Amino acid sequence: MANSVTFLPAVGGDGSTVSDDDNPDTGIAAPYGWTLRFIPALKQMVAVGQWIVSAANTVQGYLTGANNAASSATISAASASGSATSAGVYAGQSQAFATQAANSASAAAAVTGLPLPATAGAVLRVNPAANGYQLAQLSTADLSDGAALARAMRRSKLALYNQL
Repeated sequence: MANSVTFLPAVGGDGSTVSDDDNPDTGIAAPYGWTLRFIPALKQMVAVGQWIVSAANTVQGYLTGANNAASSATISAASASGSATSAGVYAGQSQAFATQAANSASAAAAVTGLPLPATAGAVLRVNPAANGYQLAQLSTADLSDGAALARAMRRSKLALYNQL
């Protein structure tokens, strides 16, 4: 029984077969077999080895790509987590500002005893002597002229105005 090897094209060979018998087509023991088949068989071993190295490099490239994708996914997940945390913080701050605005509105109504009237020119004026606010009314002339309105506001130290 002869031992043989076939260098398959699927792994980089050329499809040739070499055997250790005296087969005139494949055998190394045939006349001139060593001369005709041994060196080409060695060349085929080198070709198969080169194919293996190329395949290993391709697999290594896939592995590197997968590692890079995993790293990017980890970074994206961390970024998303940070964004979610920031959103939570901003939601909390917004809630606090809404509560503060509601409290300020309640305090303004409590100072006057009633909500501000819907009368044009009604304003709250800082009243340092009373350590609080008081209702004030601007004249129609002050309301129709922007410069006069600004002077009246500075003169009266108006802090908040309802409807102009």
